[in-house]
Parts: sequence; structure tokens; C-alpha cells
Amino acid sequence: MLIWLVSFVKQGGNIGNLFSALSWPSTLEVLRLNHNQFEGEWKVNTERLPENLREIYVRGNRIRRLPEDLFTSDSYASLRVLDISYNDLEAPICGHG
Repeated sequence: MLIWLVSFVKQGGNIGNLFSALSWPSTLEVLRLNHNQFEGEWKVNTERLPENLREIYVRGNRIRRLPEDLFTSDSYASLRVLDISYNDLEAPICGHG
């Protein structure tokens, strides 16, 4: 039996920046990590993101900054939705400022 994971939902937990260390299946298209207590700079290992990831939801965390390459990396080429609402974003939102 072949199983394709196209959506992953983990809401209201405490996985913090463990997200940066995780590897995701190549079939993943939607990632919902709302209310998981991400803090500070949201660290994402772009080499571990699946190529066809289309939607990321990280609403309601305590993210202050986004990865520097968020809008330039080829790893995000298929990304169409990024929900970063209700976070603690600071200017500039990308990089180390």
C-alpha cells in the first residue's frame, strides 16, 4: 500500500524551533503549524523542505523574523500561501536586521 502525505497539521502544541530539524516527505503540499510557540527567528532548513510545498501556515506563534532567503530561495518556488499573521514580527521581517 502506498500512502501520500499531502497535508500535515500540528496546531496548539509546543514544537518550537524543532521545525528546523525535521525532514518532510516529498509529497507534502500543505503545512499547518499554527500556535506552536515558535519564538524569535523562525529557523527553516530550506534543504529539507519538499519541492512542491504550496502552503505554510504558522499563524499565532511568537515569530519575530523570517528566514533571510524566504523570498529568494528556490526551495520556496512553489509556495503560494504563507500565513504569518498574529506573530510578533519586527522590521525588517527577514534576516538579522
